[in-house]
Amino acid sequence: MSNKIKIKGYRAWFYSRKPLQEIGDFLVREQEKTDYTYDYENIYEWIEIDKLNSGYSLNISRKHNDWKEIEKEPTTLFFQYSSLEPGNDLIENIATDIGRFIQTEVFLGTVKHVGADEFEYSVDKRINS
Repeated sequence: MSNKIKIKGYRAWFYSRKPLQEIGDFLVREQEKTDYTYDYENIYEWIEIDKLNSGYSLNISRKHNDWKEIEKEPTTLFFQYSSLEPGNDLIENIATDIGRFIQTEVFLGTVKHVGADEFEYSVDKRINS
């Protein structure tokens, strides 16, 4: 069996100024996750939430633009896994919880990398808060 990390194609995204650490704190409580790590670099900030013995982690990331007008950048959620792919219902449940927490619409679908730090978002479903 391969331990190679795979990334789930079905994703969720939303727009918000809310700090990622607040979203991480919320998810640790609501989704009974163990903990999360927060980090950032030149372009992106992200949190990664691991669930012990689950075989997957949840990554939530966005461009930070030096934290100016970050509400204009999509905050994207996706799963990383090594064996069994998490179902779409899992990301939909987490997206619903986040939408209620930050009181915003959440989009579900696919995200295609089109070059450099640019992505194309295709909406399959919307979750209203």
